[in-house]
Amino acid sequence: MRTALHQRTAATLLSLSLAWICPFRCAGQPLAPELASPCRVYSLRMTSYVPAPARVEGLLLKASVNGGPLLRLLLDTGAAHVVLSRAAAARSGFSPTSNLTLVGFGALPAADVKSGMARTIEIGALKLRNYPVDMAPDRLPEGLDGVIPVALFRGFLVRLDLPAKTLELTPYPEVPAAADRFVQAVPTRDLLFVPATLNRARKGYVLLDTGAVCSVISRQAARDLNGLFLESEEMQGGSGPIAGRRLASGIRFQIAGRELAADPVMAVDLSSISRFHGFEIAGLVGYPDLRTSVITVNYRDSLVSIEPGRKSR
Repeated sequence: MRTALHQRTAATLLSLSLAWICPFRCAGQPLAPELASPCRVYSLRMTSYVPAPARVEGLLLKASVNGGPLLRLLLDTGAAHVVLSRAAAARSGFSPTSNLTLVGFGALPAADVKSGMARTIEIGALKLRNYPVDMAPDRLPEGLDGVIPVALFRGFLVRLDLPAKTLELTPYPEVPAAADRFVQAVPTRDLLFVPATLNRARKGYVLLDTGAVCSVISRQAARDLNGLFLESEEMQGGSGPIAGRRLASGIRFQIAGRELAADPVMAVDLSSISRFHGFEIAGLVGYPDLRTSVITVNYRDSLVSIEPGRKSR
């Protein structure tokens, strides 16, 4: 059955761009964009993504691709690639040159999508060159021109202050930060999965995902926690509709010394995504349950911290 959650989740599982595969990108080191000024400090302002009145479902960065008009891009810690709608790609003079495969959830078949290289991506004073961009296979939710991954900024230490709507980029310190502030993450294909405990009982790796409009756990994790299911609901993912079942009660995620209460939570088949990344993925924590947090990401050393924002203390 299609419910209000279907409309609310349409943007989400582009965050499951964690499922995009590109053969020429998977081997060896990930591609890194060329930074115009890698030694500078940048402070980028964001705006709320409000697809419906009084309902914030993420944060937007305004960026231009190939010197084109400003685009409204959803900032996504759970995405690995820049994704543009067909209309935004045309306005930006972006022409895909190759195909890649989008891994499906559960029984969903893989889908081919178009990909290419952007000459430039400009966000305020920050300019990056030569970065892969994918074209969305389906129409994006209203008000979005695409998705921009936080991994785009992996040449910097990234501090994402969600309540203050700021993205701060600073040069990496010579020595990694104190271990008590960060948790060691598992890096895979430009994404960082953090260890978590669900309901103080079930351990697993999860993704902090600002592009998701609800939190998700795997069906196996739900069974292990003896979760009770409500009716099935359909969500829209990057590779098509995704069948999920809402849990009757929320989930508490313990991550890096902090507890995040998530409700609603959907149970979804994550087995194919887990096989693709080579380890079990227990779930992802969506924007509604992260919106009061400050997330710091050190891609160089695969470290992540999550702390309460000033407005949530």
